[in-house]
Amino acid sequence: MSEEIEIVGMRFRPTEEEIILYYLERKMGGLDFPVHCINEVDVLKYEPWDLPDLSARPDNEMWYFFNAPTYKYAKSKRTNRATRAGYWKVTGKDRPIWDDRGTKIMGVCFPSELYV
Repeated sequence: MSEEIEIVGMRFRPTEEEIILYYLERKMGGLDFPVHCINEVDVLKYEPWDLPDLSARPDNEMWYFFNAPTYKYAKSKRTNRATRAGYWKVTGKDRPIWDDRGTKIMGVCFPSELYV
């Protein structure tokens, strides 16, 4: 049984580099986090107004979730973006996420928003 640690006055606002190099790598490696701050949620199963309550830190302005992509077809690279009441629409170009020195691409940001 794990206890959730509440740190008074903690503001969780990681950089994109921290999300990839610390949180995502630890998650993929099956390691625990010292403080529970990101939930694993299939965002396609919920409506946008339900997401804040599913966040580990619903009081924050921004919510973070681990979500594995689901694909539209078995052998396709097109991701499924449909929800029960709408769909996630791509709202911009994919943006590379660089390390703090600007020398190496660590990941890609896929900007999107939900349309109902």
